[in-house]
Amino acid sequence: MHIKKFYPKDERFFRVLATAGNIGSTDANKIDISDTRLKNMIKYHLIKEVSYVNPKHREVESCK
Repeated sequence: MHIKKFYPKDERFFRVLATAGNIGSTDANKIDISDTRLKNMIKYHLIKEVSYVNPKHREVESCK
């Protein structure tokens, strides 16, 4: 299976991702990409989720 419909907001998301190299889920939500959409992108191997330690808060955060 694959994502059936590719919307303009998806194109905007991938342009930001290509420019920045990574993007947090809160930032993705700001450009109208829902958490469900992100999960589907992970499921179909379009993006991957990476955890890292934030040096400011010393907590493990997730970056998609």
